[in-house]
Amino acid sequence: MKKTIVWFLAVFLIFEFGATWQNAFAQSKTRKKQKASNTKLPNYSGVVSQIDILGSKKIEAEAIRAKLKTKVGQSINTEKLREDVQNIFNMGYFYNIEIDKTSGPSGVVLTYKVTEKPTVIEIVFKGNDKIDKDDLSEAIGMRQFTILDHNKIREAVEKMQKLYEEKGFFLAKIQSKLEEVKNTSDVRVVFDIKENDKVKVKKITFLGNKNLPDSKLKAFLQTQEGGFFSWLTSSGGYKQDLFDRDVQVLNYIYFNEGYIQVKIDRPQVYVTPDKKSIFITIRIEEGDQFRVGKVDFGGDLLFTKDELFEATEIHKTEIFSSEVLKKDIQALQFKYGDLGYAYANPIPKTNIHEKEKVVDITFEIEKGQKVYFGEFTVVGNTKTRDKVVRRELKIKEGELYNETRRKKSEENVKRLGFFSDVVFNSSAPADDPNVMNIEIQVKERSTGTLQVGAGYSTVQQAIFNGNVSQTNLFGKGQDLRFNIQLSKDVLDTRFGFTEPYFNDTLWSTGVDLFYTKSGLGGYYTI
Repeated sequence: MKKTIVWFLAVFLIFEFGATWQNAFAQSKTRKKQKASNTKLPNYSGVVSQIDILGSKKIEAEAIRAKLKTKVGQSINTEKLREDVQNIFNMGYFYNIEIDKTSGPSGVVLTYKVTEKPTVIEIVFKGNDKIDKDDLSEAIGMRQFTILDHNKIREAVEKMQKLYEEKGFFLAKIQSKLEEVKNTSDVRVVFDIKENDKVKVKKITFLGNKNLPDSKLKAFLQTQEGGFFSWLTSSGGYKQDLFDRDVQVLNYIYFNEGYIQVKIDRPQVYVTPDKKSIFITIRIEEGDQFRVGKVDFGGDLLFTKDELFEATEIHKTEIFSSEVLKKDIQALQFKYGDLGYAYANPIPKTNIHEKEKVVDITFEIEKGQKVYFGEFTVVGNTKTRDKVVRRELKIKEGELYNETRRKKSEENVKRLGFFSDVVFNSSAPADDPNVMNIEIQVKERSTGTLQVGAGYSTVQQAIFNGNVSQTNLFGKGQDLRFNIQLSKDVLDTRFGFTEPYFNDTLWSTGVDLFYTKSGLGGYYTI
């Protein structure tokens, strides 16, 4: 007698894990809800003689069979069958699984029937007039011919929403829906986009700023009011992330002017009924302006206080300035860094005197441990040879850390002009925190030029000129130049070559050759 046991995903998660599941579809035949059931697994007996997999079209049957705990030749175990169903569900490709048990001539035949999730056969964007399909596709990260995943669809909507905000379409609305593909179990994902117009900032109003004028505050903001030419420029655009940053900038401006107790309320943003303009109101409670009082140094002092005062500026300023304080912290880090203390930490501790409106500052310096340079590596250089970068370094592997020479090395590599970006990344080996490895990450740019020109004059008639140069010849850092000017009576050629490090020494060598021929009036020079 054939016995059929149907387990739906909700059964396992309700009775085994206490959660409720429902599958992802609301579309007729491809979207079915899992129903809870009180069906108990019977206590099977017998030996498994055969295991069949039915319904798998996109996933190989062997891949499913590999997930099964139940094997041919074993006695049936209810717990193993339960694990089999869960393991198949965990593969993420199926939303329904059934197990049939039939008796065969040599034992029990188990048949696992699976219903696969649909494949996303197409991704469609509708209503996207301002942002093209390629940019949207790149932003969402979804691909065709992948298994449907509703989490990825939700993430795609969020990513598109962010992209539109970055482009100034703060009020864009995006919805997703699934469409069945006729005569298949596949689906089409459709994103319906209502872009709306770009939101323009009509007016930014500050309330309570008695000491700093509106013009000064607005000058530091990336969010700007729209003007007459906003349709030609990006001015007036509203982006939430930039606006959040602007609020932090306002705090910094006040701190830098000595208003260390300033309070800036959460800005009020009003969108007009036509959803085309935004009015922003920012309330500010400035507080009093504070001056710099006593400045002192404590902690691990490796220099005299006179030397530390000479390296800093905050004691020379009358009004407290967070920018000057930040520069002083960096100056102290550099000073200690030149002695090998790469992770020195000057902590400015402040003592505020409310009545006198004065801030006393004490730099408590934690020098940390001495650090030595470890291994230097160069990455990103597909053309330029490593030695071209390394010979610009003023630091050596194994020597004591030196901040000034490290900065000088970075400047030298940038000054080469071979790279559009140069970054010195530092890291410490897990087994030795007092060693600093340096990864020099570079991004190469084009270093060759080719120029061709032509002109005409009444004296020389047609004039042709050309110029070829390569500042990083064969990736060796060598400089090659050649130019020529040719007309009816004049030939002017120039050739130059420079080797900045001859034979890997500090000597620079080069050659410049000139050849000029003039036929005016029978006069020639070479």
